[in-house]
Amino acid sequence: MHSALVNFTVDTRQTNDREKSAPDDDQAENDFYSKFDFRLIGPPKVLRVRFSSTEAFYRWSYEGLDIPSEEENGIKAGLPKGAAFARDCAANYLLKNFWHNFVHKSSQFITEANYHQFRGIARFESDFAADNLGTIFLAHSYGLPVRTAGSISRENAARIEALFKRNRCNKVFAERASKRVEELTPIQAFEDLEWRFRRRVANTLSLHLLMAGCAVADLGVYLNGQLHERGEEPPKRTEFWRDGTVVVRLNGAYLATNPAPYIEDPELAGLTDQRRINIRLKTTERASQIVIEAVNWYKERLRNEQGLKGYAAASMNAVGQRFGMAF
Repeated sequence: MHSALVNFTVDTRQTNDREKSAPDDDQAENDFYSKFDFRLIGPPKVLRVRFSSTEAFYRWSYEGLDIPSEEENGIKAGLPKGAAFARDCAANYLLKNFWHNFVHKSSQFITEANYHQFRGIARFESDFAADNLGTIFLAHSYGLPVRTAGSISRENAARIEALFKRNRCNKVFAERASKRVEELTPIQAFEDLEWRFRRRVANTLSLHLLMAGCAVADLGVYLNGQLHERGEEPPKRTEFWRDGTVVVRLNGAYLATNPAPYIEDPELAGLTDQRRINIRLKTTERASQIVIEAVNWYKERLRNEQGLKGYAAASMNAVGQRFGMAF
């Protein structure tokens, strides 16, 4: 990979005339994503990256900072403390966001100019790929191994886990989701919750595969079964539920897992704080059940099928070749 020069700016052109208040619903929907431009300059060849953040992303990123506990996150491994630890977490978070957008633009050719042309399933699939490869590239950026055959040292697995604990330091996308859902119909709001659950499972699965030494170049999460509507009459809210389970795709292999999805909105008005906590705990527990089953199943396939093991290695090597990385 070429040497890189990164230039960071905040684009305030669309907000200079507004009162300096929290970003609004319109910005959450239409003026949120940052802009990236990649260009080789030289000689010698240097990759110049222009990272132009929107006002909404910039301000919400600061306001959404939620730095994890130092004691729980590898301080014994020699990480900086105090303000330096906070900077380390923030840099980690922005780097993962950068890699996600890098995949969109440099691999998928989805940019801030044409992203509105890719909606529904196309956008979901593009995010699965960008999330998964962003996870892999983040680990690689910190010098951590990317293995595909199902074997990794405990030390490296622990280092990967600590890295991604630091990555969970910002609530900016949760804030955006809460703004967007206010404008959705009941069925759209439920479908948005389903997508957020699928993406949560996918991101957790991507990380745990990496920690297990069996990272994949291709990953997807789906919900099967029929969508049903509960017969509530106004003024009660309309409720929906799905009668199927969760399906995962790993390097082209599909598994229908046993757990059903758990879809419930913890931000509904009128819920007690304890009820919100219980919903989040239940969501995390269900996602973990799916991930454990999927990782164990995939590792078993790798042990028993040399063809899949070879395909996994070749696929990851192809990813590295395309992006100029050696895994």
